[in-house]
Amino acid sequence: MAVSPGRDSAERLRRLFNALNDGIIVMDSDRIIVFINPSATRITGWELGDWIPYCRFCQERQVGDGEERCFLASQTDVSYFESELPMKCGGFVPVGMSRTFLHADGVESSRDMVIVIRDVTRERQAKELELRATLNRMTLEVQEQERRRISQELHDGVSQSLYAVDLGIEHLKRQAPRRLHRALDDLRAQVKRCSQEVRALSHSLYPALLFDLGLSAAIRLLAEEMSTSGCRIEVSMNKDFPAGDLGGAAIHVYRIVQEAVHNAVSHGTARRGKFRSGSTAPIGARSRSATMERALTPGTCARCPVTA
Repeated sequence: MAVSPGRDSAERLRRLFNALNDGIIVMDSDRIIVFINPSATRITGWELGDWIPYCRFCQERQVGDGEERCFLASQTDVSYFESELPMKCGGFVPVGMSRTFLHADGVESSRDMVIVIRDVTRERQAKELELRATLNRMTLEVQEQERRRISQELHDGVSQSLYAVDLGIEHLKRQAPRRLHRALDDLRAQVKRCSQEVRALSHSLYPALLFDLGLSAAIRLLAEEMSTSGCRIEVSMNKDFPAGDLGGAAIHVYRIVQEAVHNAVSHGTARRGKFRSGSTAPIGARSRSATMERALTPGTCARCPVTA
């Protein structure tokens, strides 16, 4: 913007700088502030005439003899970087800094450094939240992969070994005296119970049915497997409830239902549980007049909607 010289032009520039949301600090070669706008004072607390300390990066970086400690002042090809600027009241504020130089007329060696600063606290928080979400997602994916591996080993290893033991006991029974038949039958029954527990554990670790037939079928099977003589789990699926795979979200919905039903059956007093699905799928379980949430947290009766 071209501005005509004179006092009016200088005042217009001052009002413009004062109205900016970004902070502007002009310091001389001794780092004394010769101009600062209100936004910079709001961000850092520094005022006109103050000596401004180096940023955290410059305070900690290694410099050689005679080398300029200020990174931005010493670089000719770098005019922006992010660091933490000391505040007058103590502590640091993360900022993005851009710099340029103002040279005195006819004196190339005499220059003031102009720094434009922007508070990047929210940007850093947003990046940290995004990184945390990414790490959480990757952790869940690794957990599911490990569960799948263990489930496969249980199915292909332990289950097959138990089946071989059962066949061996059956073969041994044909050769054994009649007086040992009862003991061998009891032993086979124990092996079968163990095999059933291994299959249930394998399925809970990695519900293969979820990926073969979809979420609805997996939830129905889960309810059937977790129903006991003391608590019957019923499933009521809305016609709009997705029958197919939901991609990465399906396993998380399944885990939520699995945990809720497990807590109600194992730790609650529910005698009857019901899973209902819809646009918002409340998971409820009634024990006399109690909901599943009351079974999980005695003294409450709030409903817990789960969006599927």
